[in-house]
Amino acid sequence: MHPIIKDSLQERYETFCAELAKCRHHPSLEGVHDLRVSIRRLNAVLVKIEQFDPTIMVNECARELKLLMKPLGKLRDVHVQVEWIEKIFSLIGPGLNEYLKRLWSREKRLQKKIIALTARYSPVACAALHGRILALPATYDEARFTEISGTLLSGLYGELTGMKEGASAANNAAHLHCMRISVKKYRYTVEILRPILGDGAARLLKRIHAMQTLLGDIHDFDVLIEILARFSRRKKRTKYEVSNIRNSLRKLRKLRREMNARFLSILDDELAAIAPDKFIEGTANERDGQAQG
Repeated sequence: MHPIIKDSLQERYETFCAELAKCRHHPSLEGVHDLRVSIRRLNAVLVKIEQFDPTIMVNECARELKLLMKPLGKLRDVHVQVEWIEKIFSLIGPGLNEYLKRLWSREKRLQKKIIALTARYSPVACAALHGRILALPATYDEARFTEISGTLLSGLYGELTGMKEGASAANNAAHLHCMRISVKKYRYTVEILRPILGDGAARLLKRIHAMQTLLGDIHDFDVLIEILARFSRRKKRTKYEVSNIRNSLRKLRKLRREMNARFLSILDDELAAIAPDKFIEGTANERDGQAQG
């Protein structure tokens, strides 16, 4: 097991345990988000463990994390919708009042479920795998590790750039959601391999994160628009409520189009800026600078 992978597992496992403890106490918007991120990052290391050393099985641990991730996702979805509605309420108007009340009620119910779930959740498989890996002898093939790292980065970047055409489509919600997932995978892999990518990786990681954030905002709007459209068609909605909701939906769609245009206008430049050769180039420049110094 290469030290980079082992150190990454150690760091991310400890972060996961810390975030789990915090969420047990209070599953707030920030607490749920941080726990979900820690699970994704830990899962990213699990994937890399299998890719670099197929003899170490991580499926049981990954399944265990998935059992926690799904209910956390439901509460996170509610948190995001509440956050966005409160943020843009002054722009959208009163059409979201009834739906916001419904979200607050659902938020309280889900928080109680998460507190009960995390109180009895003990990551046995994660702890067992963590112990097994730490006990492994520190033997590794540096050349093989570098080769696989380059192949992984190139493959993830190729998957990402292959989505450009779909991202530019008229109805691109599903394409942009898939692109967002690919950006996350690329980012988490870069984070794991950062020790061999040089200090310049930090700057490029900020650009990757910015792209992920914008794609996340667009996805949040897509979900909110879809749910509100269904909500407006439900029975027992008065004509006044339906009119207000539809007016709000028009404004939401306008904001979504503006976000989409902004993303497409920077897409080519941002993809070029985060290409794998930029990491290699940055590392080479750092080595040259150190040699000249």
